[in-house]
Amino acid sequence: MCSNFSGEMTYNDTVFKCGLRDTLATADPEVRKKKYEDIHVFLIVYDIVNDASFINATKKWFKEIRDFSDSAPIMFVCNKMDLFYADEGM
Repeated sequence: MCSNFSGEMTYNDTVFKCGLRDTLATADPEVRKKKYEDIHVFLIVYDIVNDASFINATKKWFKEIRDFSDSAPIMFVCNKMDLFYADEGM
């Protein structure tokens, strides 16, 4: 689990501010939505070896984000790929 992170990155001599916010730690949807302000890209992280995690990502989190913003890009990021391939025998 990630707590909040902020930092700066430089690309082609341009400084970009980067912030990651863990919204799962906030159970109240109204409080979470306040954290969505000024977000330009959303990352939805799910557990690839847990089908319920993907369903939750697509049904709950994707819908909540789209209800808040219909234009911000959303990236789905899977974790535990090592376990996924271990289950497949690779």
